[in-house]
Amino acid sequence: QVLSAARAEDSGRRARRATVSLREILGECIADLRGRHGLPEEAVRLDLARDPVVRGDREELAVVFRNLLENAVKYSDAPVSVSVRVDADGDGRAQIEISDRGIGIPSVELQKIFGRFYRVGRDVQRTASGLGLGLFIVRNLVRRQGGRVVARSEGAGQGSRFVVTLRAVR
Repeated sequence: QVLSAARAEDSGRRARRATVSLREILGECIADLRGRHGLPEEAVRLDLARDPVVRGDREELAVVFRNLLENAVKYSDAPVSVSVRVDADGDGRAQIEISDRGIGIPSVELQKIFGRFYRVGRDVQRTASGLGLGLFIVRNLVRRQGGRVVARSEGAGQGSRFVVTLRAVR
């Protein structure tokens, strides 16, 4: 994670842009997540009516989605229920929403969670391992793709939603 954080922050490093199928990359990330955690298919659902294609660095986008999916599982109680929804709007953007029914995020922490080494609350720090770099990496890599990421939550115990917005290829 430390190496990924340094790479994500390196403004001199250019993203390798190519067309990336969201169906393909999200499918791979979800399959990998299910396998690593021994999750049944219904634990992580992909809702994708069409297959928006974005222009970006495939490797960096995979890091983004793996981090967000891993957090959704890590901060959820059993049974895990993660939803991945992809929409394309008429303005040439694709939105990828990853939501869970996990521990949620207090509203005062929603902007702080993207900071380097930031970890939500002491209770979470005791129960979930990590350095507090995953979301820092996510935000930096999404920005390198010309996109943005926002976190939403109704508060503690209410789950979380992370929405990544990227430019779609028309």
